[in-house]
Amino acid sequence: MVILWLVIIELLAVAAYPLVRKIFSGLPDKGWGLSKIIGVLTLAFGAWAIAFTHIFSFSKPLITSLFLIFLGVSAYVIYKRRKEIFAEIKEKWVNYLVSEIIFLVVFGFFLLIRVFSADIFGAEKFMDFAFLNSLARFDAFPPADPWLSSGTINYYYFGYFTWASLAKLTSIAPSIVYNLAAVTIPALVAQGIFSLGFALTKKYFWAIAGVVMALFLGNLAGSMQIFGRGLAIFPYNYWEPTRVISGTINEFPFFTSIWADLHPHFMAMPNFVLFLGFLWVLAHNRTKLVILLAGISVGIAYATSGWDAPTMLFLAFVILAAFSGKEKWTQKISSAILPLLAIIGIGIATALPLISSYTFPKMNMGLASVRSDLWQFVLVFGLFLFMIVGAFLLKPFRVLENIKKHKIDLIAIGAGVIIFAGLITQNLVVPLLLLLLALGIMSYFSLETKEQKFAFLLAICGLIVALSVELFFVDDTYGPANQRLNTVFKFHLHSWYLFALAGTVLIPLVWSTLKEKRILRYGFAGALGILVILSAIYPIGATVERAGKFAGSPKLDGTEYLKNSAPDDAEAIKWLQDNVDDRSTVIVEATGNPYGSLSRVSAYTGIKTILGWGNHERLWRRDEKSGQEITKRSADVKTIYEETDAEKTKSLLAQYNVKYVYVSNQEKTEYPNGDFEKFATIGKAVFDKGTVKIYKISL
Repeated sequence: MVILWLVIIELLAVAAYPLVRKIFSGLPDKGWGLSKIIGVLTLAFGAWAIAFTHIFSFSKPLITSLFLIFLGVSAYVIYKRRKEIFAEIKEKWVNYLVSEIIFLVVFGFFLLIRVFSADIFGAEKFMDFAFLNSLARFDAFPPADPWLSSGTINYYYFGYFTWASLAKLTSIAPSIVYNLAAVTIPALVAQGIFSLGFALTKKYFWAIAGVVMALFLGNLAGSMQIFGRGLAIFPYNYWEPTRVISGTINEFPFFTSIWADLHPHFMAMPNFVLFLGFLWVLAHNRTKLVILLAGISVGIAYATSGWDAPTMLFLAFVILAAFSGKEKWTQKISSAILPLLAIIGIGIATALPLISSYTFPKMNMGLASVRSDLWQFVLVFGLFLFMIVGAFLLKPFRVLENIKKHKIDLIAIGAGVIIFAGLITQNLVVPLLLLLLALGIMSYFSLETKEQKFAFLLAICGLIVALSVELFFVDDTYGPANQRLNTVFKFHLHSWYLFALAGTVLIPLVWSTLKEKRILRYGFAGALGILVILSAIYPIGATVERAGKFAGSPKLDGTEYLKNSAPDDAEAIKWLQDNVDDRSTVIVEATGNPYGSLSRVSAYTGIKTILGWGNHERLWRRDEKSGQEITKRSADVKTIYEETDAEKTKSLLAQYNVKYVYVSNQEKTEYPNGDFEKFATIGKAVFDKGTVKIYKISL
């Protein structure tokens, strides 16, 4: 199955290559490192757009037909241009080979961790698997919400749709596709970062270093736990370093990849990297095709993880303005507006299948009343901050030389703003970021090459993103102390990728600049080396602990653990998977608090239930009417299990068009006053094994 999966991914890359080499003709690898991302997204987006029209359903025949058409068109174009394509491959074969090795090595690394931690259980995995399963097994469009039987998914679901498309194409079980997707995502990111890093530096070492910084380093907080115990790494708590800044979540790509919640922010990572590639092209040539594809990428971002879209649009505006070719900043800004509006319009059109069935939840937005502690902020971004400070202060970015070009009153005003910001926010992170931005912007004007300017802008934008979440919060319902929980979580990931890619240029630039100042040069290298070592402690400790010290039997099926922990449930779920293929089917199971084993049947089968994790449904549907409906459904499920009057129970089951009732120890624990025998009078036990019975209801 792994080989089949990799073959399909490679074929999608080949299918995308004729388009990719046209778009990224200026990249050393002609964009090959981004071709897998484009191939996977093109297949899924094509199916999504067609399913939206209801001309064809989201089914295996549709996906297979699109795949074959995609391959066929590509084969024709490659044949017609075989001489130039083969000449490119002959000339660039080393680059292509290294790129493929990186993809396979990263895929293999995370696969090794995953086969020893394959269980689809804990955190958000039930929710993620429920959506993936429902999309992979059924063809409803808009996609049915498996946790709210009469509703459609009111959440960013294109990521699940993407991997469900590959599940349909390959006929690999969703319980395996879940884990294959979780190891493919970082591999796609790695190959994309390598491609862009090499385009910026023309050096394999620094391109690979970019991959390491983006994906294989932790934050400095990951090293803190070894001090005080003789520098011993094990036992290692790999969760703690993701909760550094008070009241927030501080995930970084390595943790996200090994934790493997197939959640929107994780699935959106490849598209974010792809968009950076489009920006690099726009910095050179503002073509209509790239504007179109950048807009599609923004639309896919919104449909996959809406948090990505604002950052992507901000980046697009900055790059379009900075590389407009205009002299005055007013002209630069005005020249960026029209293409930015085009990207926004195309993005909205791209996301229309989601928007058309999406009820926008009420969102809280405002000025943040809590901010990051400076030490905590440094523990999260310390390595990157050191790199940025070095680049912003050293030749050829000598700030002192640039200051001479500006009026002293402007410098005084800037200093006053920074001091005032610190006083009014009663915080040191805000003035630190403002100071770095001031230094960076002044330094930017002394840059010579497009690669340096692009990398600098990535770093500056990363700082602005980090600053924005110190001042504002969006969409949190966890109380004042945790108001920035998701805002910091999502936007800090963007800053991490921007800093990592910028680092491929900034670090060697500082090193080369200091070639005549050996003390500073080796001091910088030594300090950087120490920070890298400290950041590398996390992946070492987390890899071993997350993989359970590589003990036990490796497996790829995320539901296989049930055979040991709950064998009767495992057989019952298998029976449902084999015998229920009607997308309208509704099953009743226990509902309640999230993150435990409740709602496992709907999650593991994709079959709709009356109510899954109620608190998640409330987050997705924040209006009062939906809240009342969720409360009612929770009470109705309780009544279904506890009501002693069979006719009243039957009437309630009919209200939700229930076809099956699931009874196991879980339901008996959740509803201790339940009358479970009555189901035999209103239905028939179609599965009866040990602690589990499944009743088919006669309505």
